[in-house]
Amino acid sequence: MSDSGITLYKLDVFADTIFAGNPAAVCVLTWGLNLSDETMMKISAEMGSTAGFLSRIKEQDSFSTANKFNLRWFTSKSEVKLCGHATLATGAVLTRYYDNQSDGITFITSGGDLVVRKEGSKISMNLPVNVSTPQNKEDYSKLISSFGDLPNVEEVQYCSSLNYVLIVLSTGWTRKEFEEWRPDIPSIHKAGDNGILKVAVITMSADGDTTFKDADGNRYDFVSRVFGPWLGADEDPVTGSAHTILANYWSKKLGKKDFYARQCSPRGGDVNIHLQGDRVDLKGNVIKVLQGTMDL
Repeated sequence: MSDSGITLYKLDVFADTIFAGNPAAVCVLTWGLNLSDETMMKISAEMGSTAGFLSRIKEQDSFSTANKFNLRWFTSKSEVKLCGHATLATGAVLTRYYDNQSDGITFITSGGDLVVRKEGSKISMNLPVNVSTPQNKEDYSKLISSFGDLPNVEEVQYCSSLNYVLIVLSTGWTRKEFEEWRPDIPSIHKAGDNGILKVAVITMSADGDTTFKDADGNRYDFVSRVFGPWLGADEDPVTGSAHTILANYWSKKLGKKDFYARQCSPRGGDVNIHLQGDRVDLKGNVIKVLQGTMDL
């Protein structure tokens, strides 16, 4: 490990193989290294993904033995309130590459305390549920139209805590159609550019097509695509924060607490979900792509 500066990791989260899932950078900061927000945004841009910045709470703490750390997340454009996949990536770095054997590791973040655990070969995190509420579809007609020929828009919901909109489809697309769909991102950006909206989530039940299953034949409960051009991410490969909303929404629709979900982006990724009251556990595979150091 680096004695000074930044040790960097790039990992694919919610992925079974390299070049899948959602890539995240994890930057392990030495004690006393205070980076400006601008620098952290530049590092995120350099890494080509959301970056988590991990630091110790006290100088005498060790990345190998402490069970509580500070964590911030940045995209190339801004700091974000919540980034689930970068949180899982950070947990994987500590448990695998710093051999941290704590039963649970707590990250102190701007959005509250988050706990990650190693569960077999996967990493899980416990996040607060984010609740969406029904909206008038007509109020979102411009945004819906910008996505092109969406089949059977059933309802629109909005999550004010994250400023995410959910566009829910009734079954009408096959898996192949849903995965190969390529909406016009500039049109989406323009239609939703109100200074408030951060992310648009397109979701539907996986009941309509029997090919909505993984390589082992396990069926998915629901699927999604997630777009965030207002945050600098045209389409997010796999989105932990979106699933804190989707878990609550689909629990009410399907009457269950445990889900197996697929985000059908070009990279794609699988998420195991367990809803428990106002908290939700998200679990997935994390694969290291590279490791190195950055000289500033």
